Amino acid sequence: MKSPSHASSAGCHGCSRLVRPTLSDEAAVQIHGFLERMISLFESCYFDQIHRFYQQRDEDAMNQHDDHLPCDWDWDDPPF
Repeated sequence: MKSPSHASSAGCHGCSRLVRPTLSDEAAVQIHGFLERMISLFESCYFDQIHRFYQQRDEDAMNQHDDHLPCDWDWDDPPF
């Protein structure tokens, strides 16, 4: 097992402002696995709500873009 070392903030957006404890490699991997299991459980419990939210958001975005199309748009005429 590797000894604890100072956590690197390279490639971590916002990590330089975050006060983090020093963790061993094994502890970091165990916490990572725990968080993955928790997010998986959360997603399985709330999948319908999450899916409904993103589906509605996508539909709203499509409807907003449709409002900006010219009324005489010829869908059979290729743009190039």
